[in-house]
Amino acid sequence: EREMEVTSRVLSAPTCYKDGSEVYTATLTLDGVTYQDTRVRLLPRLRHAYENGFCIHCGEAAPTMPTPSDAAGPAEDDTPKTGDVTPLALYLIAWTLAGIGAAFCGISMKRRR
Repeated sequence: EREMEVTSRVLSAPTCYKDGSEVYTATLTLDGVTYQDTRVRLLPRLRHAYENGFCIHCGEAAPTMPTPSDAAGPAEDDTPKTGDVTPLALYLIAWTLAGIGAAFCGISMKRRR
């Protein structure tokens, strides 16, 4: 005589942010001896399904599309402030003058010898 039964039970339901799992149990009785096997199956996470501006699974608000003013990029006054207000041109001029002065000193010392 042979009897067979397969059952399933959800261990954790999938959400929009994580996978779920389901366990299957197969039981077979054959000539008075019972055999049993269990398998766990992954239930893939749900995709957001928006209706009336909210996900029907998790309630999250639907993302909004950027307006044309947002897509144009940041305005001039939105430039990140780094705190560095050093005038770079001043340093370049100082190094250039120092280089010219060093060259002039080197040439005049060579002429004196």
